[in-house]
Amino acid sequence: MIQTAGAVTNGGISKTYSNTTAFVFPFGISGYYLPASIRFSSAPGTYGTVTSAPVNGRHPMAQGTNNALTCYWKTTSTGFTVVPAGSVVQSYSYVLHW
Repeated sequence: MIQTAGAVTNGGISKTYSNTTAFVFPFGISGYYLPASIRFSSAPGTYGTVTSAPVNGRHPMAQGTNNALTCYWKTTSTGFTVVPAGSVVQSYSYVLHW
């Protein structure tokens, strides 16, 4: 596991894709393992790079006081062109690690 500081400004982990196989971003913040798995259901027109990072804090769009996890994942992509029939399959896990 790669432990990050969990700041929203952290750069995260980047993966340049060249196929549709899932990649697990093996990261977390103090006390939590927060892996993200991202794959493609079919090949995009052009592959690119996905960057993801765990953020230690409630998502800024969360409303109320008890309806959100105390962390979230910031995920971005660049360089992809899509084929209309394809989709991105994303899975995020929140695991108490220690």
